[in-house]
Amino acid sequence: MKKRNVFSQKEAMIFNNFDLRQTKYRLTYWLLFLFMLILSIAIIVPLIWTVMMGFKESSEIYAIPNSFFPKKFVFSSVSEAWKTLQIGRSIINTVAFAAGQIFFTVFVAALGGYVLSRLKPTGSSFVFALISFSMMLPGEVRVIPTFMELINLPLIGISLKNTYFSMWILAAANAFNVLLFKNYFDSISISLIEAAKLDGCTNFKIFYKIVVPLSMPIIIFVAISANNGAWGGFFWPMLMLDDTKKWILPLTLYKRSADTQLNLYFMGLTFSMIPTFLIFLIFQKYIMGGINVGGVKG
Repeated sequence: MKKRNVFSQKEAMIFNNFDLRQTKYRLTYWLLFLFMLILSIAIIVPLIWTVMMGFKESSEIYAIPNSFFPKKFVFSSVSEAWKTLQIGRSIINTVAFAAGQIFFTVFVAALGGYVLSRLKPTGSSFVFALISFSMMLPGEVRVIPTFMELINLPLIGISLKNTYFSMWILAAANAFNVLLFKNYFDSISISLIEAAKLDGCTNFKIFYKIVVPLSMPIIIFVAISANNGAWGGFFWPMLMLDDTKKWILPLTLYKRSADTQLNLYFMGLTFSMIPTFLIFLIFQKYIMGGINVGGVKG
């Protein structure tokens, strides 16, 4: 019986099938495989450890030596954590916050990318240079000026404190997403747009009837990224949200950590991982393919 070559079905990536017939390339391949395996374990083990901590009794968590798995699973910590940390209200707040963040991020970035890619009004090159330059500035430099503007909007003079809109503005003003959309729109055939103009379509009609339907991969990718940012958001919600009724889940866990039993706190962390985990399972093909989706030219 012919021995099956484990490399025979490999697609050409760093090494092709011919390279993998040589010992040095096979050794390199398995070293890379071992590195990725160790990296995966280093990422997955803390997540499993967090879940296991949520099912332990508080006394067992502080025990020395500490076991990885609970000696006795305490399932009552699920309902206790849900009630004590007010997980239900926080999840509803986070869903509302994420929905707004997705809308503003996609809408503003898509329009901005469309203007820079296809309309190109006077001064668009200068605007493009400014957007590119803003990506080089450290985030710490913008924190204080941005905070001062949000609590006292220029010209209007109103405060966006304790509103989600303040963080929706920050999410919408994402230079990377604008450039990502611009790059993708550049790949759309100009003949389609010219044909639509000959048929009498306005620029906005071309945008939502032609460009948007052809750009669903990049739209879905940016929407998923915005959603993950909302579920993992902490810094700006901590600065802007003082009203406990508007706390999103990460902020709730932080604010209530001091007066919460440790096992309940870990259970709360487990709850916070579930939404993003489910989103990854459902949309993983868009997440994995989104890195390169803006770089393909048509």
